[in-house]
Order: sequence, then C-alpha cells, then structure tokens
Amino acid sequence: MNINKLKFCPLILLTIFVMLVFGCSKSTEGKSGKLSGTVILNNDTGNPALDPVDYAGVTVALYKPAELDTTFVRLNNTYPNLGVQVSQETEFDHRLQNPVKVTHTAGDGSFSLNNIKPGTYNLVVMKEGWGVRYLYDVDIAEGDNTVSSKNSEDTISNTDNKASYSKSVKENYLMQKSGSIELYPVTQLAGYINNPFEFKSNHSYLAINDASFTGEVIFSPNSYIWINSGKKIYFYNLVSSPTIDNDFIKITSADKIYSSTRADSISRFYSFNFTEQAQFSGNRLNNIVFSHSTFGMVIKIAGITISNIVCSHCLQGLTIEQTNNVTITNCNVSQTDDPEQGGITLSDCSNTLCSNLIIKDCKVGIRQHSCDNGNIDNCYFCNNSLKDIYNLYDNTSNVTHCTFENSNVAIDNSGRSTTIVYYCNINAQIGINNYAQTNWVAAFFTANYNNFNCSIYGIRTFAVFYSEYHFNATYNYWGTTNESIISGALIYDRYDVDPSHQDYYRLWGIIDYIPYMHSLVQTAGIILERSK
Repeated sequence: MNINKLKFCPLILLTIFVMLVFGCSKSTEGKSGKLSGTVILNNDTGNPALDPVDYAGVTVALYKPAELDTTFVRLNNTYPNLGVQVSQETEFDHRLQNPVKVTHTAGDGSFSLNNIKPGTYNLVVMKEGWGVRYLYDVDIAEGDNTVSSKNSEDTISNTDNKASYSKSVKENYLMQKSGSIELYPVTQLAGYINNPFEFKSNHSYLAINDASFTGEVIFSPNSYIWINSGKKIYFYNLVSSPTIDNDFIKITSADKIYSSTRADSISRFYSFNFTEQAQFSGNRLNNIVFSHSTFGMVIKIAGITISNIVCSHCLQGLTIEQTNNVTITNCNVSQTDDPEQGGITLSDCSNTLCSNLIIKDCKVGIRQHSCDNGNIDNCYFCNNSLKDIYNLYDNTSNVTHCTFENSNVAIDNSGRSTTIVYYCNINAQIGINNYAQTNWVAAFFTANYNNFNCSIYGIRTFAVFYSEYHFNATYNYWGTTNESIISGALIYDRYDVDPSHQDYYRLWGIIDYIPYMHSLVQTAGIILERSK
C-alpha cells in the first residue's frame, strides 16, 4: 500500500466535509425580500393650514394576515349562500396583533422594510391627524419589491422577477406611474352637521364627540370611521351605502388607532344610530364592518334590507326598534357579550325576516321582544353560550330550516310568546325551552320535522297553564327510536313535575310527540339553494 496516499486521505476527507457543510448552509440560507414605497400626505381639504411641511414620520407597519376563524371559513365553504365571506378586509384590525416590521417615512415620504420572509402580508400606514390606511394581501417575493397605488387600488411589484401582483397589466402600469400611497387629513366629527356629507374612499373620519348628520350622507367604499370611546353618531336624512359585496365601510372604536403594538383591550364607542327620520337609498344598508361598540348599530327605519354586515366585539350588535318590514340577510355576527340583548335584537317590530345569517360566539344570538310575525329562516347558530334564539314577551315567531351547533339553549320561548319550529337541525343541551317569564306565565310552541340531538332535553316546558294544554311536537327525530328514552329523558313536561313542587297544580303543559320519526329528517337544516 502507498504510504503517501494514506497521509493525504484525512486531508481530502476534511476538505470534502468543509465544502459540504458550507455548501449546504449557503443553499439552505433563508431567502428574504425588501419592500419599498412612498407615502404622500395629500391635503385635499382646501385648507392651506393643513398642508404638510414634509412627508416624514408616517408609521409603516407590516403585519401577518389575520387568522380567519376556522368555523366561518368552514361555513363559507359548506354554505356559500350564508353570511359574508370572511377575508382580510372583514377580519383584520392592526390593533389586535404585533407587526412583523415597522419603519417611518423620510422627509420625501419614502420608506423601506428589509429582511422580510417572502409571503403574504397586510400593510398599514398611519399618522396622527392623517388617519390609517390598510393594504390587504400584499405579496412579497424574494428580492426588491415596490408598493404603489392608483386611487383606491394598491399593488406590489417585484423588480427582480419582473412579476406583477396587480389585477391587470394596465392597472399595474398606472399604479407604478403614480408611485405612492396617499393619506388624507382626518376629518373630525362633532355636533350637528347640516350640509350633505360624503365619507370618501381611503379617508379617515374621527368622531371626537357625539355627532348628528341632518343632511344627506354617502358612505363610499373603503372609508374608515373611528369613534371615540363612549361617543355616538346619529343620522336623520338619506343615507347611501356601497352596492358591491366586497366594498366595505369600517366603523370601529378610535381607541389606540395610531398604535403599532398589540392592544390588550380596546374600549368601546357608544352607538351608531339611524333614526326613524332617516332613509336608505334603494331601501338598503350594505357592506359595513362594525366592531367595538357598546350598544351597536341601532336602526328604526321601515321597509329596508340590511345585508353584508360583519359585526363583532360589541356588547350588543345590530338593534332594530319600533318598525316593520325589515329584512336582515347575509350577515356575520360574533362575539357580542350582553347576556340579555342579542347579537341581533328586534324590539316592537312586525313582519321581519332574519335569513342566511351566521351567528357565532355570542352570549345571545337573536333576541325578539314584543314582535309580531318574526321569521328566522336558513340561519346557522354556533357556540353561542346562553341562547341562540331568545323570544320573550308577546312574540309570534317562525323558526325554519336553521341549524344549531354546540348550543346551550337553541330556542328559548317565554312570556306569552308563540314560536313555530319547522325543519331545523338542533344540536344543543336543551333544544326548546318553554317557560313562564315573571308574571307572563303562558308560552306556546309547535315543533315538527326537526332533528333533535340534545344532551339534556330535546324539549322542556315549564310554562304555566291552569288546565291541560297539549303542545304539538310530532314528526320529529329525537336521535333514538327508543320511546322510553324519548319520553323519559328527552322530554320534560307535566308528567315530570314533582307533585310537591309549589307550582305543580299550574304546570299542565303536555308534549305530544307521537308519531315520531325513526330516522333523520333529510329536509331539515340549511338549504343550500337559497341565494342571497
């Protein structure tokens, strides 16, 4: 054997090892992108006192996309005719998370964000006195990326790959030509505003105190309305809102709007009110993302359709009062936490329709008080902690083709209310709870062709009658064909009341459940064919 060869073998092996290590580390090194652009402070008010000295000091923050609620995504995919399709535009709020990168503009408005992991982000530009603007679903590739805008449209282009992420080549050319993102002076709102008023696209409006609009109002898409904690806005005249489904107005609390760090809490503004003197153009109110309010959006206008509303993080959500012929359709309502009022509340109304709604994670879903001919149809209720539907005090109501998922009480009926429940899928601890409400002792229901999957009672009645009263609960499927389980465990009525109970002599309600179904009612639950 050649001795010299043996001497050089370790050196050769070491050299190969070093080459492999450094070669692998270089090839696996993380790739990054850079995002550059310019922010222009555009004083379009006509007041020269607001002209900026320069464009410095604008905060530019890059955020990961908001995590879309998996239940909403599932329901959007399974039932595309229900609710609003969730997106960054409906869900993103910069105050609810920390940014990935933050910088500030130079005097000429330019900015640069470096060492960004390629992916999709939301970009936020903000400056006190100049408002906040969101750019959604910003795609950042490896290398140099530039952001530019034309009117209300924004795009990112990658100069290394010569790739464009705009909606069309022509549109991208126009955006690159303009080369800037525009911010406009904040318009402060307070007192009485008597002249016609437009909430303009990509502009911010701040209610520093209570404000009342007595002239006509136009809500343009992509306008931002921020309301100080505890303050409210009223409308008394004609109101126009966007008509294209994905063009939203944002209405929310002004708390911490210029912060680029995650807020532990956001205080609520008081309410947003459309009075009985107001009107809606085309009898429609559309396309609002609404959050962080105490008493929510209050409407007292007859003969209207309310659609494409996304309401969340409120004490009360949408309230309809003292009116008639109102339709609420294709809305998402979530995370309202009043234990008495609903995510949607209807009070002293007649001939109303709630349809194609998704109501999730509220304490109370829909509350109806003293309403005549209230109809709840083709709605999905999910994870509401107290009651999905709360009917009390002299209601007449129909609940049809609804699905209740993970409910505590699906339908709560009391106070001389009469509720008819047809063709529903009810997965709850208690499906229908029928009982006395203070001195309003009787309550009535009919329930047919429903599927009950309930852990405590399918139906419980504790309403007061002084003579025998029979409830029609026939042709339902109870999750079993064992009659002793149905009558003994899933139904609570007169036969289950302890004779020693102080109200035993008054509790004469009896649930008639025979004949019952021996398999699932296939036509119960959400109907996919129902369009918006």
